[in-house]
Amino acid sequence: MTRRYEHSIVVDTSVVQAAGDRKNGPNVSAQSLRTMLEKEIAIAVSDGLREEWYKDRPGESAKRISRYASTWLAKMKGKKLYHKLGKVSPDASLRAACELELTEKEFAAFMKDVFLIEAANEADRRVISHDDNLHRILRSLAPATAKLRGLHWGNPERASCCRWLKNGAVEEPLLQL
Repeated sequence: MTRRYEHSIVVDTSVVQAAGDRKNGPNVSAQSLRTMLEKEIAIAVSDGLREEWYKDRPGESAKRISRYASTWLAKMKGKKLYHKLGKVSPDASLRAACELELTEKEFAAFMKDVFLIEAANEADRRVISHDDNLHRILRSLAPATAKLRGLHWGNPERASCCRWLKNGAVEEPLLQL
């Protein structure tokens, strides 16, 4: 079956939750999701990511994805822009290589969201996330880690990410690790 989209992006929970925050008017996360829909850039979703989106977080006010993101997701599915990855196997060699290079604290941050990278490597090697700490860690590892090199990482709060999405999430060296 031929894909109807050119690229698919793994969207971190930080983005889908922030998309519903309308306290200060329209936000960059919601705009990023809108742009994906308009430009027909698919979302790549692993079972692990979907699980994180919907799990309860005791003590936090945003327990699930926002209503805005839920509506957006339904529209993406309706336009066949939902790339279901299913269960993505843990990448033991990636995890081991990173463990050797990182401090204990950095490795804990890496492991918290490693499923994003594993999902992106199963899809089109693209992620959008607000997690600048993980981005910094990944950038430091990329030169020596083939499975990270060339992975696109965009933060919706950065103009470069907004331009990248508006251009269809094509190859963009500035956003590659």
